[in-house]
Amino acid sequence: MTTNPVVNELLNLAAKLRLQRAEIMHRFEKALAEHDKKIEHVEATLRMYADAKQLGEVRSARITPDDIRGMPQLKALITIAQANGGMVNSAEAKRLFLAAGLVRGNPKHAGPHIYSLLKASDRFEWVSPGTFRLVNGLSEKQPPMILVQGD
Repeated sequence: MTTNPVVNELLNLAAKLRLQRAEIMHRFEKALAEHDKKIEHVEATLRMYADAKQLGEVRSARITPDDIRGMPQLKALITIAQANGGMVNSAEAKRLFLAAGLVRGNPKHAGPHIYSLLKASDRFEWVSPGTFRLVNGLSEKQPPMILVQGD
């Protein structure tokens, strides 16, 4: 029995596609299993906090615009850095400065002004673009402040 070459090619192509499908399914199942593990880890962490009744009690060090309102700009930057473990991000400082009313004039000029203030100050050293470390501020052993919500 002779077979048509076109039919042979189609049969080969169908077999090849079935094999590729099986490989894709294997990769998908593996990625899905890894994703499920990540979900389990996060849920386990949430359970630990809930079991310890700490959920909602501890949050990361955050400073509000009210905390720096009325301060000189450099003192406000130092306060922000101290609340964040000795680090300050110029974009975050801009947001706080604008909300606290520490910057007058056009808000689009606040970012470069704060960056220049940080760069020119001997109290801060450049770490990465937009991020500065407080010099002689917090030691590396001293953790950042932790704020606790009241009941």
